[in-house]
Amino acid sequence: DQMLTIDKYDDLSEDETRKALCDDIFLYFKDVILKYKDRFLDFNAVAFIPLLEERFGDIKNGKLINTRKYEQR
Repeated sequence: DQMLTIDKYDDLSEDETRKALCDDIFLYFKDVILKYKDRFLDFNAVAFIPLLEERFGDIKNGKLINTRKYEQR
């Protein structure tokens, strides 16, 4: 299990925190996916990594946002 320590992100701005978390979580997912790639029967883990990296890049660069927190209820 991945553990993130708050101290690393405590003094960062919201933007810096988002970028740092994206980097750290992507690297963790990449390592785990590649480590267990032989266990995936119908999933090309190696081909998935660039897609995952692109999506995390979009989040990191503010191209994808959670609109739910902005919706009126």
